[in-house]
Amino acid sequence: MHASASASRALSVLFLAAVFEEGVPNRYNAGFESKPTAYLRNPEVARVCAICGKGTSAGRSIARRGRAKRLGGVGIKTTGVSKRTFKPNLQRVRVLVNGASKRMLVCAKCIRDGKVTKAIK
Repeated sequence: MHASASASRALSVLFLAAVFEEGVPNRYNAGFESKPTAYLRNPEVARVCAICGKGTSAGRSIARRGRAKRLGGVGIKTTGVSKRTFKPNLQRVRVLVNGASKRMLVCAKCIRDGKVTKAIK
């Protein structure tokens, strides 16, 4: 191994150690918290429920054609698969937080389950 290669490897190890140092936010380690705690640190995150942390998830849209065999056809064929996103049903709600009224984005499931106390207008 050349001396320059080992020196550059040592520099990269030092760089990574400095980047991922605990408690020091920077552009390399900021914003990678797990889903349930991300909303506690930053409640202004877009399209995330302030109570349960539900956010946008990815999936696929499958296009099919044909008639089902049980209905006398030759079967259903997949004609295309494309990527899509599933967005949570977020509602802007006035919520009582520590006796004060605060406007938050809350998913419909949390509202339905009674996890929030609505503020009186």
